[in-house]
Amino acid sequence: MNKLILGLSVVVFSISCSSNDDENVPTDPVVEIPVLPTKLSFSNDTPATVKYDGNKISEISYVGGKLVYEYTGNLIARITEYSGASVKEITTDFSYSNDKLVKIVAVETNSTKTTTYSYPDANSISFIETRNYTSAGTPQVD
Repeated sequence: MNKLILGLSVVVFSISCSSNDDENVPTDPVVEIPVLPTKLSFSNDTPATVKYDGNKISEISYVGGKLVYEYTGNLIARITEYSGASVKEITTDFSYSNDKLVKIVAVETNSTKTTTYSYPDANSISFIETRNYTSAGTPQVD
């Protein structure tokens, strides 16, 4: 009988003293690192290289030119397109209201294209696009 009690005591003691390796084990948080493309190809198979500032595109370079991106907070504020000789070709400004795009103004040498966006309801976007340009020194409107 004493052997039975001693045996049960050993079993109970060993169960109550068993450790659980899952408790209080510090784990490092999983840090997700986004995979951002650094190379891309346009529809005419022109290769391009993408540069980032953090996870924001800062520049896209391609044979014959580059696009430079500027931000206000997390929103693109301006894209400037340069030709191969670092000549500014197009400047595109983006305007927002409550983080929604409301206007894009693209200025080229002889033209300005303005696109104005509105949001009539939660599932719709409307836009009006106008282009003012100069042809042979005469102002024109599309």
